[in-house]
Amino acid sequence: QGKMCKGEPYTRDQCELANCNGWSGVTQQDCQDKCHNNEKPIGCKQDFQCVAAVFEAPNWCQLYSSCTEFDVDSNAVSMVKKPSPFFLQMVDGDGSCPRGSN
Repeated sequence: QGKMCKGEPYTRDQCELANCNGWSGVTQQDCQDKCHNNEKPIGCKQDFQCVAAVFEAPNWCQLYSSCTEFDVDSNAVSMVKKPSPFFLQMVDGDGSCPRGSN
């Protein structure tokens, strides 16, 4: 907890924020499930494989196709895909980010 993937999530388009900016009003489990299912908001055009989900307070979810470094953010929980069998691992305080598999 307290870490956010560096870079831009594929579920946020700076040019189309009204249509492509993650999901609000979701739970941490919802966010994890969206990553597991490689979902994207209806207004997002690009398809990516999710390797990490970031759940931000209050109840906001963004998905990342890459997560090798983190920024400190006390309002965020990062969950990173691990190799099969699929599960998401919450990132602890050591700053490492396990590599995901597609």
